[in-house]
Amino acid sequence: MAKNNNNKSFIVRFLGNKNTVTIIGIIACFATLVGGYYYRVYLSANSKEIAYAKVQIDAKTAITEGMIGKIHASSSYISATSGLIQDPKRVYQKGKYSSYKTKIPKGSPIFQLQIINDEELPDYAFKDLQDGTTIFSLAVDKESSFANSIRANDYIDLYITTSDHENNGALIFCKFIAHIRVLAVKDAKGRNITKSGISNGAPTELLFAVEDRMFLLLNYAQHFPSGKIQIIPVIRGKNYSINSEGKSYEVSSEEMVRYIEEEVSSDIGYEAKGEKTIWN
Repeated sequence: MAKNNNNKSFIVRFLGNKNTVTIIGIIACFATLVGGYYYRVYLSANSKEIAYAKVQIDAKTAITEGMIGKIHASSSYISATSGLIQDPKRVYQKGKYSSYKTKIPKGSPIFQLQIINDEELPDYAFKDLQDGTTIFSLAVDKESSFANSIRANDYIDLYITTSDHENNGALIFCKFIAHIRVLAVKDAKGRNITKSGISNGAPTELLFAVEDRMFLLLNYAQHFPSGKIQIIPVIRGKNYSINSEGKSYEVSSEEMVRYIEEEVSSDIGYEAKGEKTIWN
């Protein structure tokens, strides 16, 4: 019993010695530094940096440098995980957006499928519209889209055909608007069709920008009862000829504008005065 007390007394005196405590502290600090050094060496040899989200990035967000950071991940994790982006610059370089399909959580690694170029955004084609223009959606099908051969950024001419009720129903036609750039081609579900050929999707609408006044006229023409007025897209550079067993003739675009305005005026109370269009 006395021996145990002596041992405890020795330990208390040993730990109570300031020099002893100092030496133990120095040894502990040294061990921490050595351990930290070897841990960093281990990380350097067995891990690599990957990009991660410093903040939550919502869908369709332009990515900036401040949103992206770098963290270490084990080499085994990187090799086993496909699509990881390691270089943060690949994420926040100019024109990069988060995908419109999902958001990127804060602290999450960045994957290639989560990053898209700005031209892949569904509404990219419409972001630089000029003042005084409006997007018009022209309904098309397999035949009128030339078997799905019209693509975004192609140029088309718009022809209009209708019956001249003052000339025994003769068919009249004109090149209504020339040199229009197609902004998008979409299917029935609103998805962009980016490749030619019916096997790549069935187009239901062409989207392009026209002047506001022409938008009103085209909108009326497209929705006129019984398809009396038809709008026909023709690929730029191709000739258009009307197929008719009866009489037909070509008119100027100005004459067609007057014809449509007269039809509107007689049907739904539309009044045209010079360059201004007034709906009653």
